[in-house]
Amino acid sequence: MSTISACCAKAATEIGAWGAISQTLNSSFASAFVSALAGAAFGVWGAQKLSERSARRRELLEAMRQTNAIVVLAATIANQALAVKRQQVGPLADKFFADRKVAENAFAARPTGAPPTGVHFVAELTKITPLTLPTDALKNLVFGSQRMPGQALALISMVDQSANELGNAISVRSELIDNFKIRNPTDPTFIQDYFGLKRADGHTDAMYHDAMDAIVQYTNDIAFFAAELAEALQAHGRLVRNDLKKLAPTAPDVNTVDFAGPRASGLLPPRSDYAAWLSGIQSKGHSTEKSMSKVDWKDHQRRANELSDGIRRYLLAINAGGIAVMFALAGAMLENGVPPRWVIVPSLLFASGVLFVGVSMFLARTREISREEAARSEEQPPSFSKFMKSSPYNKASLAAFLAAVVAGLRELSGILPT
Repeated sequence: MSTISACCAKAATEIGAWGAISQTLNSSFASAFVSALAGAAFGVWGAQKLSERSARRRELLEAMRQTNAIVVLAATIANQALAVKRQQVGPLADKFFADRKVAENAFAARPTGAPPTGVHFVAELTKITPLTLPTDALKNLVFGSQRMPGQALALISMVDQSANELGNAISVRSELIDNFKIRNPTDPTFIQDYFGLKRADGHTDAMYHDAMDAIVQYTNDIAFFAAELAEALQAHGRLVRNDLKKLAPTAPDVNTVDFAGPRASGLLPPRSDYAAWLSGIQSKGHSTEKSMSKVDWKDHQRRANELSDGIRRYLLAINAGGIAVMFALAGAMLENGVPPRWVIVPSLLFASGVLFVGVSMFLARTREISREEAARSEEQPPSFSKFMKSSPYNKASLAAFLAAVVAGLRELSGILPT
């Protein structure tokens, strides 16, 4: 009789527990809680997608603005170089090298070194005004841009280097002009030093000749590389605009430049003059891609961090929500005499999922600090072992959640009547 009573009491307890669970699950509280949990999970996912789309749109729009600004600045630099070549450098250089050829032939006909007679020269001692180019603003835009083709990095480096060398060559020529102005123009050495010809003593002072040659070359270099940069960024801008139009109904137009006229007239050097340099850039595609990845690295890293943060928020929500569900069920079943010890294993698993998320967040911050220190030291971004990355711990958190769900269902199956 006592055995039957015990069995009946156990059955009543089990039925009461099942009724408590059923009542709890069907209550307005449970419905609201589960709806809130699902809403939080899908809300995090949806908000993350919306945030990524919005961030991508802002990134492309900023890239368009930067590209247009670079096109304008590069075209301005090219036009300044072409203008000074047309107005000053070209006429001076043409006359200088034409006169030099005549002087070279005249001195060659008199091996004794005596000055030639019947030949007259006019020394062009007009100084060239140094160019003031917005290269600093251009470099800031190019190197600060989040999306920039590797070729642009090589081109802006050549523009900047050529501008510096041109300034030095103009400065050297101006100093030599000051020296020529205090010398006797009828002295044979004046003409020989002016044109860079060998003197009677066997020495050659070619500084003025070399300065003129450098001025011509670097003026051409500035015009060519700046024009190439403007055209390359114009093509790059079209690609960025196409990507932007997929995310936004309207997109700004790409600034356009056209150097067909200067190329046709010969004012802008042809690409054949720089074939070796251009082929070097193309054959070293890996190096340009590496340069481009340095520029894009911060952008890619930022987007990866945003995605990782979204994943961590989602994992934190479902594991913390799992703990809340366990305690809510345990409280409802405790009222019907079911001890709450069945929630220990699943709750610990949910808690471990939260812990793994915390470790992932800590390591993410540690990696970010290391990258910031490397950037300040102008070093390469550091590499990390797989145990210092967040992915293994995010996976562990998801595995803990799934294990907790399975453990909770198994515990409940041992309590509920079959």
